Amino acid sequence: MNSDRCFMVLTKAELERQNKSLMSQSEISSSLKMLENPFKISYGHTTGGFPYSTWNYIHCLYGDDNVCGMTKIFNVIREIEVPPNAKTFENLTYYGSTSYTWSSDKIILGEVYPLHDINTIQTLQFKITEKYFAQLCILGKVDVLEWIVQSKIPFDYNENDCLYKAVTYKNVNVLKWWVTSGLSLAASNDSRIEHTNTFQRLAIEGNITGLNLWKDSGLPIVYNYTLIDDVSLNGKIDVMNWFIENGLEFKYSSNALDYASTYGCEHIVKWWFTIGVTRGLELKYSTHALDGASSYGHDKVLKLWFDSKLPLKYTPETMDEASSNNKVSILELWKNSGLPLKYTKKALNDASCYGHINVLKWWKNSGLPLIYCEKVFRDTVGCSYYYSIYVHAIGKRVAVGMPDDVRKWWRESGLL
Repeated sequence: MNSDRCFMVLTKAELERQNKSLMSQSEISSSLKMLENPFKISYGHTTGGFPYSTWNYIHCLYGDDNVCGMTKIFNVIREIEVPPNAKTFENLTYYGSTSYTWSSDKIILGEVYPLHDINTIQTLQFKITEKYFAQLCILGKVDVLEWIVQSKIPFDYNENDCLYKAVTYKNVNVLKWWVTSGLSLAASNDSRIEHTNTFQRLAIEGNITGLNLWKDSGLPIVYNYTLIDDVSLNGKIDVMNWFIENGLEFKYSSNALDYASTYGCEHIVKWWFTIGVTRGLELKYSTHALDGASSYGHDKVLKLWFDSKLPLKYTPETMDEASSNNKVSILELWKNSGLPLKYTKKALNDASCYGHINVLKWWKNSGLPLIYCEKVFRDTVGCSYYYSIYVHAIGKRVAVGMPDDVRKWWRESGLL
């Protein structure tokens, strides 16, 4: 193959526009099959022209472009000639390196080849890349896939990308072909891989249709112990029911209930307390469930736990963090729960430093024993003292100025 030959790739729509443009050209240009698209410079960027590459680098053109969430699939390869009088320049990547593609303001149109076609592969002998192989899966081209594998020509592929796209485009024929193709399923079977594992990705996204396609295809259903945890975190109750209905093993840790509680997934917590219990699933949870729900103000989740009659696990973070995050309704829930209350001086310290006067008022009127360092607050409210608190996000003690209105509240509170 002559490496100086030039080619461009086009969608069907782009090919039609090219042909229409050719028909509208002058008689001379039309007879020469020449198209022109002058370069323009706008805001420092050059637009216009026709992108192309040489035979060695055709594969740099036919990658799938993601446009507004949709995969753009090129359909044809067109051979072109760049006239001697054409203006050309090399296209660079975002990082300024070569893309092995060029643009020309004039081209002479040549023969058109279908891109995803066995005869085209044999004729042009271009490189079979991961993106090209994935496009065949998107288009359901099992005959081309089979020919590539059986012909023993060099090719690259990413099994997870291919399988995910085959599922997304509902190409069951590709999935079933893959089972007997002899192609690797190593990444799909690797229990260490989470979000890149196709089956797990479908589950986390809540793609029930995709899960059914996967199951019906005969592909192995392999997942690790984090999957149900992630499904709970993402609130995908349909997926949890799907696992139950299909008799699949529930692999999970305490993170399943802890995450659902911390992030306010009330319907997931209810599921565990009802369907989960009915199905004999062990309720695994730690102090993070109640601590997290309290910290982020999820009162409905907290009520579910209070009504569950389960042994409750929690730490002083329940009321300390609720105070720090200005969650008065959570403080009220705990006060009225009838449970032993746990809190430290951090509750009043953080509420003061973050300016939560309504929290300070709640504590004063709660009738609960108040825990605070009277000397520190007396010294602080009387001057421009900066109180030192521990900030969990950075793991350090930092100086935080107590707001003026908080200092005023403490002076007038009668607590000092």
